[in-house]
Amino acid sequence: MNILLINHYAGSPKMGMEFRPFYLSREWVRQGHNVYIISADYSHVRKKNPEVENDFQTEQIEGVTYIWVKTREYKSNGISRLFNIFDFNKKLLLNVKKIVTICNPDLVIASSTYPYDNLVAHKIAKRAKAKHIYEVHDLWPLSPIELYGYSKFHPFILLTQYFEDYAYRKAHKVVSLLPKAKDYMVSRGMKPEKFICIPNGVLKEDWENCTDELPYEHFSKIDNIKRKGKKIVGYAGSHGQAYSLNNLLDAAQKLEGECSLHFVLVGSGLDKENLVRKYSVLSNVSFLPPVEKSQIPELLSKFDICYLGLQPASLFKFGISPNKLMDYMMASKPIISAIDAGNNPVLEAKCGYSVKPDDVEALVSVLKGVSFLSDLDLEILGRNGRKYILENYEYKKLSRDFLKLVSDYSTPTFANIPFSPPHIDQDIIDEVTNTLKSGWITTGPKVKEFEKLLAEFCHSKGVLAVNSATAGMELVLRWFGVGPGDEVIVPAYTFTATASVVCHCGAKPVIVDINKNDFVISVNEIIKNITPRTKVIMPVDIGGFTCDYDSILKIVSSTNIVNQFSANNDIQKKLGRILVLADAAHSLGAIYKGKRVGSLCDISVFSFHAVKNLTTAEGGAISFNLPDNFNQAELYTKLNQIILHGQSRDAFAKYAQGDWRYDVMSPGYKMNMTDIAASIGVIEIKRYQESTLKRRAEIYERYLDNFSKYEWAITKKSIDKDSASSFHLFMLRIKDASEEHRDRIIKQIFAKGVSANVHFLPLPMLSAYKDLGFSIADYPNAYNMYKNEITLPLYFNLTNEQVDYVCNVVAQAVAFVKSDFMAIDDNFYKTKTVEVKEQEILIND
Repeated sequence: MNILLINHYAGSPKMGMEFRPFYLSREWVRQGHNVYIISADYSHVRKKNPEVENDFQTEQIEGVTYIWVKTREYKSNGISRLFNIFDFNKKLLLNVKKIVTICNPDLVIASSTYPYDNLVAHKIAKRAKAKHIYEVHDLWPLSPIELYGYSKFHPFILLTQYFEDYAYRKAHKVVSLLPKAKDYMVSRGMKPEKFICIPNGVLKEDWENCTDELPYEHFSKIDNIKRKGKKIVGYAGSHGQAYSLNNLLDAAQKLEGECSLHFVLVGSGLDKENLVRKYSVLSNVSFLPPVEKSQIPELLSKFDICYLGLQPASLFKFGISPNKLMDYMMASKPIISAIDAGNNPVLEAKCGYSVKPDDVEALVSVLKGVSFLSDLDLEILGRNGRKYILENYEYKKLSRDFLKLVSDYSTPTFANIPFSPPHIDQDIIDEVTNTLKSGWITTGPKVKEFEKLLAEFCHSKGVLAVNSATAGMELVLRWFGVGPGDEVIVPAYTFTATASVVCHCGAKPVIVDINKNDFVISVNEIIKNITPRTKVIMPVDIGGFTCDYDSILKIVSSTNIVNQFSANNDIQKKLGRILVLADAAHSLGAIYKGKRVGSLCDISVFSFHAVKNLTTAEGGAISFNLPDNFNQAELYTKLNQIILHGQSRDAFAKYAQGDWRYDVMSPGYKMNMTDIAASIGVIEIKRYQESTLKRRAEIYERYLDNFSKYEWAITKKSIDKDSASSFHLFMLRIKDASEEHRDRIIKQIFAKGVSANVHFLPLPMLSAYKDLGFSIADYPNAYNMYKNEITLPLYFNLTNEQVDYVCNVVAQAVAFVKSDFMAIDDNFYKTKTVEVKEQEILIND
């Protein structure tokens, strides 16, 4: 999902406040979403503002994309700050289309202190067909009225009131930090069901990872106080009138010389100078400058008790959610709260004491009592607070709650439309259950039945089931006598197994390029790379599309190639030419010139891995189609022995004949398929043609139809005059896209709840083959096909509605990435349709 959060004052740990936008956004990024924060480049609450030269300048901070808008600076809460606010919102309003193009949002969150940005948030959401969320930090204009004495008839207040009411009416949901604000918001026109409370929070990992030491000034001062045996009552934060620090210091004055408490106030603010002037003469009071956010945990660890106060104000009846309170609780410190509010987290957490904000005598009394508490008593109170905050206020939880509650439907995640789950239904479950109950679960009658059905389906001369396609390919190479000094030609565009089995045998993989406009091995490149050492050619059917087998067989049978073939053993002499071993892992059911894969060349090997068209969970099969001078039955017997340790008889044969004796004919391997796996395959092959392939063909054609609207979409028809696909993969290519473009498109696709993949990284791009001396620079066709390829979901249970959703998501992702790469040629991503419209579709897993 793409999330756009508009917050005029958004900061980060290094910049300073505000922190909430960053913490929520970072969690959303970690959950797989794309998050953009639009913020002004100047904020009075940041310690450090970004250096911005142009409007809509972007910056990445821990995965979150900040979009900075240039605004004028200001020094106080006066007319200059208002100009800054209006400047920021004016620029957003004038660039709604640009913002939508950049962010392509699904959620638009207006999250500034004031409500004005809800106008632009609503316009962006409407244009993007997204949801508009109003996040209320402070109740404006009620806060300026209550805290700063503005008249409710002041023009600024009237304007603010209009936009607050507008936001309550227009927003899809209203997220409040204040738990008791619902009735007030309803009185201003909000529907009750819109209200959601998501308070401020904390991140446990940030506290655990904060190891920054205190500045020397702070460390030495606090250490000196501790040496005198004093308990420290600490305050860390802004020194403003709102935080009722006068009352705390008045209480300190009354306690001077009477108890072992020392009051340490750390921070800065408009009222600090006055406070220092009035109270610095007290022997039990110390003022220290602010510290970095990363130093807060260390600072609070030095305090014994923490203080938090707020001046009396009627707006606090709606509740409070101050960041300082969260920090105190995370530091496991007991808290004295001088706040009169609709909620009281300190008492709820049982982590301290609460007094009226204007009752200095009550505060003095509590402080005296606290001074007599033991270290253990203080520790218990502190532990209560930390436990409470982690259970209720961690940002990992709050971020998930936020997205869950603002959506009326289940927001898609990358698990909603998986890439290729197997088609496991009751028929398969029943068949496997019967096999389990039969008492014969290893290689036995089900494997034999599966081999027979598969041979009939492929019209081949015989099939041997094995435990993987990789094992099958290596078995054939070793049977043919491939070893050190030999060469095997493989395409650059394939999975590593094709080449790794050659390496296992001690032979040299000769990697060749593919065709310019499809994914299969180039016949011309095969011819160029045949030498007297070439023993095998391994063409690979990619995605369900077959290679040009007629041409390959014509090459290996041509007189000049046969004449240079150097046979090393009797099997090679018997064949008299290069063996054609097809890696047909993707192509069961594909047709080439009227014949099915499995009967097209000497030997073909299938894969039945979980993501394949036909699965046995794990498994593979070797399909024989050697010339008639080979006895296929003898070959089957020979290889069947090898895959079972070279035994003369398998366990099923020994059991059936009641004769336990056997011999080991060769030091074989353990490559056999089990009856459990084969029982899945039996059901799969019986329904393969009429059910599996039919449905996969429908899905493939629907993809083709959808993408035919876009000139940037490069697709391949599933059927032509020579061949028909097995519809294993839908491999979409994005015209003129680079690797970077492609990868960013995939990220966008995942964010919308759709899984995707790339088939494949060419072999010369993998370390194992680069170490053998291969370079992708020598394989331009493979690289050009790879760099803009995206494989989309294709599986039996994928619905037509889901296919349409996937296509729409891809189109939106392409449009989004286009906006980030404006330097690309104007024809890049050109579409035949005027606009890509998002469809709201119920996704059924």
